[in-house]
Amino acid sequence: MSAGQGRARKRNLAGGMLGCCLATMALLVASAASSSAAHGAPVAGILGKNTVGASSDYFAAERKRVNRYALPAAGSLTKLSVYLAPHGSGQQLLKGVVYADTGNGAPGALLGASEALTFTGTSAAGWYDLPLPSPLKLAAGNYWIGVITGPSAGVAGFRYDTVTGSRDYNANTFSSGPSNPFGPVSTDSEQMSLYGTYTTGVDTSPPSQPQGLHASAASSTQISLSWEPSSDDVGVVGYDILREGVVVGSAGATATSYTDSGLTPATAYTYTVDAYDAAGNHSPQSAPASATTLSSSAVQHYEYVFPANAIDVYDMDNGQKLIKTIALPQAATDIRGAVASPATHMLYVSYGGDGGPRGGGSMLAYDLVGERIVWTHTYPEGVDSMAIGPDGKTIYLPVGEESSSSTWDVVEASSGNIVATIQGGKGPHNTIVSLSGQHVYMGGRTSSYLTVANTSNDEIVKQIGPLLNGGVRPFTINGHETLAFTTATSFLGFQVSSITGGQVLYTVPVSGPFPYTPGQPGPSSPSHGISISPDERELWVIDQPNSYVHVFDITGLPTSAPRQIADIKLTRPMTGTQAGCTYDCLREGWLQHSLDGRFVYVGDSGDVIDTGTRLSVANLEPLYNSRVFLEVDWSNGVPVATSSRSGVGYVR
Repeated sequence: MSAGQGRARKRNLAGGMLGCCLATMALLVASAASSSAAHGAPVAGILGKNTVGASSDYFAAERKRVNRYALPAAGSLTKLSVYLAPHGSGQQLLKGVVYADTGNGAPGALLGASEALTFTGTSAAGWYDLPLPSPLKLAAGNYWIGVITGPSAGVAGFRYDTVTGSRDYNANTFSSGPSNPFGPVSTDSEQMSLYGTYTTGVDTSPPSQPQGLHASAASSTQISLSWEPSSDDVGVVGYDILREGVVVGSAGATATSYTDSGLTPATAYTYTVDAYDAAGNHSPQSAPASATTLSSSAVQHYEYVFPANAIDVYDMDNGQKLIKTIALPQAATDIRGAVASPATHMLYVSYGGDGGPRGGGSMLAYDLVGERIVWTHTYPEGVDSMAIGPDGKTIYLPVGEESSSSTWDVVEASSGNIVATIQGGKGPHNTIVSLSGQHVYMGGRTSSYLTVANTSNDEIVKQIGPLLNGGVRPFTINGHETLAFTTATSFLGFQVSSITGGQVLYTVPVSGPFPYTPGQPGPSSPSHGISISPDERELWVIDQPNSYVHVFDITGLPTSAPRQIADIKLTRPMTGTQAGCTYDCLREGWLQHSLDGRFVYVGDSGDVIDTGTRLSVANLEPLYNSRVFLEVDWSNGVPVATSSRSGVGYVR
């Protein structure tokens, strides 16, 4: 027996009759589990398919594949078992994997992986155990179990029965370990002969007490709560929210925030939170936290940050404190853009492929007041950073910087449907709608011109350029629409152009001890972030290679060139890649002023800079892992103002 076989504790139970017997045994185990659990004794149960399938296949290399099964009661999973038979010569590595269900019928977060098994072409056919390093405690619910295979192919065969849509799989190198989360899937109908063994018993242990409860006023009628997650020996399934000792709401198993609505303005409220598990055990209540709702006339200034799969909301007026986290779909790992409309109370988020070889993407509409996703729409050509008109009716959505086309989709905001297109420059990437709503500015990554169209008829009215190095990278405009500020590939600095005349006025490099060599390792655009102060006196430009932000005096424009007046060192180096990102993940930066000019938010750095002192006053982890963020201001429980992603000027 090989070392791999010894580790796997092979059980030679091949054959249809034994499979039949195992099925009978599973029924007996389930019956015993039901009976014994009623008396509190731990019993064994089976999760999966413990019969030998009628059909045969073999394992491909560097791939994981899983089937979904329902765990009827909370239990501790100790091992997986798979039926294997030799198919070819050589040896093949395997590990068992366990994934959570997303709730949408797909594998999600990785929960555990077994010890490795080495199966050879001379190994006997039969059931092989794949023990977990330690028991995996699971709540009742749906789970995905399966195997990941090593670089060899066709050595280990397996058995299955045909069940439509029963198996999800994708490519995954064995040496890097099973991915977390599972990732995009392909689906087939092979329900593998593979199962898990678990034990159940009466759960009398409550979850731990929630810690760190924080309460803050979100509006005149809302208070936002946040806390640190509780733990449980089987699993937390939810939280009760108590106001003045009375339960007023609940939150899900993974939630760490809640917004209490319908409150009275200028009134103090006290809250506690408890956690509970599937057996109905409740933790001790958290320490209380209190907050007072704002007066009905107050305005709250919030920054919305979009890392992978979430929106984190920060209170500008209270030390950049996190007040809420909004979950986004599992597919929203690569956020391309975000816009908000106070007129309609809607927020729109684009995510996924940005065209060309990266394929299509999606956009969703989120009701800020109702706190729900209203629609999700897919766009086969791709998506990128869009803009919306002031009335909230029309979105201008580029099909993506990887596209070879020049298309911006004109999208009906109420439905997500495409109603027209504009040809705005190759590599459609970034977009700005003017404050008046009369013009849309379209920056194509591989276009030498910044293109302007009328929003009334979607016709091109101007092209500004030619611009440096044959492409438009992050850009911004002033409120009067007389000046455009553009960055370029392989250039540390920016250009100033006359929108009226359509030509470049100044090319402004960053000066001082800030080295940059075009083509050096790192992002292709070293100044991938540019923002005008709302009063249009200063222009802030990012310096990714040196982890700085540079400030320029632009009060002399258009007569005299911008003057570099400050250099601000960031608190974290802009190196490495964003967490949770799957493509285009290098930290290259983004900048956005708050609407009142107090702060500049620095994407891929996490810094929030006080524009008066030019010092960082906070560093936000989600901002360290995102280039998409904007401001939304609230009053009386509704949004009343918003910035765009781009830090435009507001002097009209």
